[in-house]
Amino acid sequence: MSTDNNLTMFEFPLPDVGEGITQADLLEWHIGVGDEVAEDDPLCDVETDKAVVEITAPCPGTVTELRGDHGESIAVGDVIVVFKTTSPPQHVGETKSTAPDSRSFDSDDVDPESEGTDTTETSETDRVFATPSTRRRAREHGVDISRVSGSGPGGRVLRTDIDDHAEESDTVRTQTEPGRDEGNTRRRSLSTTRRTIAENMVQSRSNIPHATSVFEADAEALVATKERLDSDHDIHVTYTPLFLKAIASGLQAVPVMNAELDTETDEVLEKQFYNICVAVHTDHGLVVPVVEDVDEKSVVELARELETLISRARDRSLVPADFEGGTFTLTNTGSHGSRSLFGTPIINPPQTGILGASGIRNEPVATDERTITVRKRLFLSLSYDHRLVDGVTAGEFMNRVIDRLEAPETMGSLD
Repeated sequence: MSTDNNLTMFEFPLPDVGEGITQADLLEWHIGVGDEVAEDDPLCDVETDKAVVEITAPCPGTVTELRGDHGESIAVGDVIVVFKTTSPPQHVGETKSTAPDSRSFDSDDVDPESEGTDTTETSETDRVFATPSTRRRAREHGVDISRVSGSGPGGRVLRTDIDDHAEESDTVRTQTEPGRDEGNTRRRSLSTTRRTIAENMVQSRSNIPHATSVFEADAEALVATKERLDSDHDIHVTYTPLFLKAIASGLQAVPVMNAELDTETDEVLEKQFYNICVAVHTDHGLVVPVVEDVDEKSVVELARELETLISRARDRSLVPADFEGGTFTLTNTGSHGSRSLFGTPIINPPQTGILGASGIRNEPVATDERTITVRKRLFLSLSYDHRLVDGVTAGEFMNRVIDRLEAPETMGSLD
């Protein structure tokens, strides 16, 4: 930062746009060199693995330099704009970013002008309209974008058009050739979401010593409560909000399960809030948005919130804030198929635990030495960070969770 009389040359770095985000792709500049901007004016749009985010000005001033081209990957902390200003921000950490119109990282239904649509001339009368991220996707799939018919507004080429074209090309190639350059092996690029999932899973398994314990619970009362709530209210009540309430009770009883380990200071950070992540399977991969303050909401309130959250996850309208601040994770291993018994879920860093809930099934149960009856049962698999939690502590946590599931009236507010 340099000063010229009352004017300061302020170098503005790309701010932290979301939990765990280390870089973003530049989609569109909203400003140019020489422009006067006010604080919070939009500067540019960037694309992370989770969302399209609008970056806003940290202070008023005159733009003297832009660093970064469309489609370029920029690391958090790298300078993106230089301002001449009389009011530089005191702390770079005070910069802001927003997610306008809840645009998701892979949404194809936005206004083409708002996403920085580029125009490529293929002849004097034939032009291709597409965003930088769509062009990058075409390059990744080896697709000549000039040969793709756009289904978007004004003939804009969408990412789905690229995918469809690539799939059709692969089908034709497979029908006419025994294989690609590598014999009968087909090579394709990882999607942004799947690549991020892979990186997170490697980080989790590499840095966290996992232990997994499996438990069984009676589900008769749980099923009855779910069916009653589903019938009494105008919202579809699934088992998930009931699991969330039971987990919140367990986290309150065993605080270390709601903690994270600060490896820089060797301190345990026990959270005094209960924001539980819910793993949601979508057509574009697994996403894990956060349900905040689970302990303060009724089961029906959670059901309403989950319906909206899951819908937004599947139509790709989640924003970075939807993934931030989680303290524990729930995943539904019962969705893996009717033959799945239980899974061993992988911890969502930097959290300490993740609970996998199986599907509910009818099982024979011995009620005494001579009597067997059929009851509804489910398996619950808890993976936990063995640096903070041992098997006894995990059992204490799960005893509280199972107590709540087997007697839902003890969860507190249901309706």
